[in-house]
Amino acid sequence: MLGLSMLAGCMTVSTTALKIASPREKSCAIEIAEYDISQLSASATWIRLGQVTINGPGKLAPNDPKALERAKQEACEMGGTAIALAASMTSKTATSAGSGITYMVLAPKAMSTELDGSLY
Repeated sequence: MLGLSMLAGCMTVSTTALKIASPREKSCAIEIAEYDISQLSASATWIRLGQVTINGPGKLAPNDPKALERAKQEACEMGGTAIALAASMTSKTATSAGSGITYMVLAPKAMSTELDGSLY
C-alpha cells in the first residue's frame, strides 16, 4: 500500500504499509523510539508496520516539528504506537537542494497477534 499527500511548504508525504493493523485516531499518542536493528529481529521488541517518508525542498531535519507531527499522524492511521528514524537524506545540485526523512512505523511485538494480515 502506498499513500501520498501534500504537507505545507511543498513537502510530500508517502506511506508504505508492510503489515495491516487497525487504524488509530489521528491524534493518538506516538512514542519516538530509539532502536538498533536487532530490535526488529524475530526475538524483537517491535514489529515494523511500515514507513512514512517526508520529502521537501532545502534541508529538513529529522526533528522538524511539522515533519514529526505529520509522521505521527500517519503512524496513527497505520495503527502504530511509535516511530523511529530510519534514514535522513539531503541532496544538493548547482541549482537546487532537497531532503527526505524516512521514519519506521512500529508497534509492540505483542500486538502481532492482533494484525489483520501481512503484505510480505
